[in-house]
Amino acid sequence: MLGTHSFRAPGPKIGTQHIAQTLARRGHEVHYLTSQASAATLILPGHRRKYLRSFQRVLVEPGLLEVTPVAPLPARALLRLERGPLGAPLTFLTRRLERTRHRFVERQTYDVCVFSAAANMTLLPRINAHRYVYRQNDLLREFAAVPESLLRFERHVLRDVALERVCPVNERLAEFCRSVNPALPILVVPNGLDLALFDRAVPDATLAATREANVVYVGAVEFWVDVELILRTAELMPDRRFHVFGPWHVRRPTSLPANVTLHGPIAHDAVPAVMRACSVGIIPSSAANAPRMVEKPLKFYEYLAAGLGVAATPFAGEGLAPLAEVGGTPGEFAAAIERAAAGRHRLGDAIRAAVEPLDWSVLVPRIVPGA
Repeated sequence: MLGTHSFRAPGPKIGTQHIAQTLARRGHEVHYLTSQASAATLILPGHRRKYLRSFQRVLVEPGLLEVTPVAPLPARALLRLERGPLGAPLTFLTRRLERTRHRFVERQTYDVCVFSAAANMTLLPRINAHRYVYRQNDLLREFAAVPESLLRFERHVLRDVALERVCPVNERLAEFCRSVNPALPILVVPNGLDLALFDRAVPDATLAATREANVVYVGAVEFWVDVELILRTAELMPDRRFHVFGPWHVRRPTSLPANVTLHGPIAHDAVPAVMRACSVGIIPSSAANAPRMVEKPLKFYEYLAAGLGVAATPFAGEGLAPLAEVGGTPGEFAAAIERAAAGRHRLGDAIRAAVEPLDWSVLVPRIVPGA
């Protein structure tokens, strides 16, 4: 399984991690590869830890082993170097030298290799598998830090590799795949969630006392998150308490309204308890999200599974209503939050019907035939 995030890193799990865990819990032996670590980033503390982890394989749980591959240069460096005269030879050298320690993965023979839209898909030529499945979870060309060599490699895989299945998470990604190769065996399989984790969650004790006033955002704060909208909306709603959980990958605001709290990263298993202690979950996507907008983001289903009302911007997804309330300006977003809070109980049956088919136990056999 070629993923990205490490199971040892803080924060919510992503789809590839859920798929790996689901397969392991069904009795399969799973080797999960994170994105590549590089010695060139040793001066950065977070990257230093990742590089040092590459020397040690970790048993996440029975049947699930995490492996961190290594490469001479990270993707961001290749992006810059590709524009210069040394770009081509350095890219070639990086691809030749990237590997897992002691060639651990390269020495195996796998029944199936599942890979995602990530930098480590370039390891595919080193992996011996009877079947290959591409779970396309993002459009790589929409990311600023993706080198052109990776985009070319993705097109090569779609055109020339005998893929058993291509599983985009939405129809827009499927259209991209068809534009590269109309003959691909495509099956759209949306993002999923671990329903059992939400069903057994007990509301976080610290937040539960103000549950009806609590509005929550859970997830990385990326370029597409409209931070200003959150702050301006909070100013319009002094009786509401806004809680933001997740790592920041953009500049944090220096001044906050009194009813906004930035909690920082949160462990995946703690997410349902935090959500259950709130009344509304928000998806404050900005216009920058429009090129990469999915039909219904995973966050939407997680909020619903936790029993929250959902308020979103027009750039958060497609067809979110009537299970989500939509508003674009601070005033409209505030009104959407109030409607979501008022309507969350009457939508109970419709919400359950929407989320049950998205449990990973249902989705994984569609992605990996025979699982």
